[in-house]
Amino acid sequence: MGELQHARTSWRAARLAELEGMRCAGVDPYPARFDATTSISQLRAQFVDLPASAETEERVSCTGRVVLLRDHGGIWFVTLESGGAKLQLMCDSRPRVEPPRRGDLIGVTGLIVASRTGELSVRVQEFELLSASLVAPGDKRGRPRSVEHRSRYREADLMENLQSRKVFTMRSEAISGIRVALEA
Repeated sequence: MGELQHARTSWRAARLAELEGMRCAGVDPYPARFDATTSISQLRAQFVDLPASAETEERVSCTGRVVLLRDHGGIWFVTLESGGAKLQLMCDSRPRVEPPRRGDLIGVTGLIVASRTGELSVRVQEFELLSASLVAPGDKRGRPRSVEHRSRYREADLMENLQSRKVFTMRSEAISGIRVALEA
């Protein structure tokens, strides 16, 4: 077994153990529903002109995949992605709250704000793990992968690479269209 394959296997085993610990603590790592009020792309369109350091009273709920997590001494900055659109989350890092992991699908509820640099953000009041990732996330800097690596670890490629997801979706729609035409 190669070094990368061994690392991926051990990461998955550790993640499964964490999920079992969550179940024993009475937390469902795969809840049945989360009521989102908007999508990330709708938020970006609605608050495109929000000035730097602005705070609103607009409370929203949205979902997405954690693609980046940074701890800045007391505040976590999480980049959430859904449908190709990204949104920054600002979370107080309280010692009793475990941050989500890269690759996890989460639902967040909070207030719309803009960071000091002007980045549209949600100041998280609560978040819920919707689906824990069992696939080891790739390089957070998004370095290009070889064709062989992307083919061998297709699930990770689809999770991280927007272009691969678009091709996969278009291919699926084309095959579905052909099936409908042949059944008619």
